[in-house]
Amino acid sequence: MDRLVEDGVVLLGGPVGDVNGDKAVLVFHAESEAEIRDQLAQDPWAETILTVGVVTPWTIWLRARERV
Repeated sequence: MDRLVEDGVVLLGGPVGDVNGDKAVLVFHAESEAEIRDQLAQDPWAETILTVGVVTPWTIWLRARERV
């Protein structure tokens, strides 16, 4: 995960609901679902504690201005 963040592939990520829960959301910068799945398949935890439930495209329409 750290490499994906450093490479700019994962933009945001974290647990959903309970911080100690078993579900998280990751926001990727990718061209396709296949690209996301390929990137995640390279993670050492792939198919053990890292499983992919759903990949859904997201179009951002709103963005706050940078705070100074």
